[in-house]
Amino acid sequence: MARVGYALGYGKFTEVREMANVMQQAEERGFEMAFFSGTIERMRDDDAALAGRPIEEFLAEAAARATAQTGVRIPATDAESFLRGSADAGLLKIVG
Repeated sequence: MARVGYALGYGKFTEVREMANVMQQAEERGFEMAFFSGTIERMRDDDAALAGRPIEEFLAEAAARATAQTGVRIPATDAESFLRGSADAGLLKIVG
């Protein structure tokens, strides 16, 4: 069975116990969990041209490429907005 990334965000409406419960259930079901920022770091480090560069630089470059590819403007302001914009453009899927 393929492992699926499970992106977690930050929200003032989620209590710590509730989030811990969601994470435990996801792990029990075989999901691989990552925070938005950690996901971006892995994406950056997988790109040989941008590995190790500042996150802001990676987001700007990747957003420009994705926008050119899809015609949909991808935000580069922060990790969560970038990933959600990429999902809206059909480049990836956020599950959970």
